[in-house]
Amino acid sequence: MNYEEDYRKCSKIAREASRYARLQMKNWELGSGEADCLAQISKHPGCSQATVQAQLGIDKAAVARMCASLEKKGLIRRQADPQDRRRVQLMATQRGNRLKQDSKDKENEFYAWLFQELNPQEQAVFFALLQRLYQRSKTARQHSR
Repeated sequence: MNYEEDYRKCSKIAREASRYARLQMKNWELGSGEADCLAQISKHPGCSQATVQAQLGIDKAAVARMCASLEKKGLIRRQADPQDRRRVQLMATQRGNRLKQDSKDKENEFYAWLFQELNPQEQAVFFALLQRLYQRSKTARQHSR
């Protein structure tokens, strides 16, 4: 049996959830890369562009462009690190955090709709298996460093 297409369905479902959230929030005019960048900054207040770059696995110039765009849109701000004035910290603004939460809510709305297809027992089995796979994926990521 060839499960290659089935393996890819996990990432396809995640993309559909993100796409749904973006379509529901299209008035924010935020690209998917910017949304990922904002999510990292919101999750890790005070992080640097280098940290965002490492987390997203994209080049330095792309992160710089996204951060400049997010700052121009009033979604993030830069501030000097109080311990090291040479270092710049990235912080989501109140508006940026609200957008991140709205996006998360829309993705959750999509997943709630999606999982209506499964009865409670199927959902329990699915989530238990998903948790096992998630834990395994975290160990693989640690071994690749």
